Amino acid sequence: MGLIKEYASRGYGSSDTVVCHGCATDYALQNFIKENGHLATCDYCGSRRKCIGLEELMEPIMNGIRFEYTDAANELAYEGREGGYQGTVYDSDELIKDVLYKELGIEDDRLLDDISSLMDDVAWCERDYYWGREEDNAYYTWEDFCTLVKTKVRYVFYKVSDDLLTGSEPQPSEILEIIGSYVRKSNLIKELNGKTTKLYRARTHKDEGGLKGAHEYFPPLPKQTKPYRMNPEGIPMLYLTYKPETAVREVYSKKAKYASVARYKLLRNFRVVDFTKPTNVQFPSLFDDERRGRRAAMAFLRRFSEDISKPDARNKAV
Repeated sequence: MGLIKEYASRGYGSSDTVVCHGCATDYALQNFIKENGHLATCDYCGSRRKCIGLEELMEPIMNGIRFEYTDAANELAYEGREGGYQGTVYDSDELIKDVLYKELGIEDDRLLDDISSLMDDVAWCERDYYWGREEDNAYYTWEDFCTLVKTKVRYVFYKVSDDLLTGSEPQPSEILEIIGSYVRKSNLIKELNGKTTKLYRARTHKDEGGLKGAHEYFPPLPKQTKPYRMNPEGIPMLYLTYKPETAVREVYSKKAKYASVARYKLLRNFRVVDFTKPTNVQFPSLFDDERRGRRAAMAFLRRFSEDISKPDARNKAV
């Protein structure tokens, strides 16, 4: 009776098969097998390498599944007479083979069959189904923020009057606080070394004479500032790059034949937010106990980074 209760509480049954770290390409599952496994012959690929019992591997798999999914009985409304659950649900086989197989990094159909067969017969749905995923809600808030600053206010105030907001639009403070918390959670703040960092800005001109003096490379005056990627009309901002060629691409126009580039020097160390990092670092695995809590932040920051780095429609690559 005790063993039956244990199986019921953990959500999966028993198995005698062993699986090697090469059969699951997810880094968290691979590391789990390497750290806890032993040399054996894999029952799935036949390789002799570090293996672990499939039953033991089910623990991190189920922990990951329960992080983002739950029994629909705990989440969704249910209508009788074949109405069923009022939302999208998956049985264990569908969840493993149709939804999570890429996350698991498993291509062997037999192994996927065995994992789903071990799981209890549950109707699964996403957690917080009616509220929506955290990263999606944050992104919708960001879209509302963009609409607000593009169409209703010229300046990015921390707060705006309520009569400018609809029922769905957030105060600018809300999205800025969300982004700030995600930036801190994802460790995106870095410091530029004032002695070694070189930054560049380009300006276009119509003749070969070039530009005379450093003042030619200053940000434009407010009355000359046009709307651009991160600033509204009339609000000057200074766009700098790490590479001269990138600076030229930023200002390229078919109307301008020439461009000059200035190099900026930092007078002191400078703290910045590195929004390139979310797209360059490994996305946290669902089965990584330590890092999966950062998944929502990383997913939002990747979409946010893509948005703010989209090419300006007026400019095309050189």
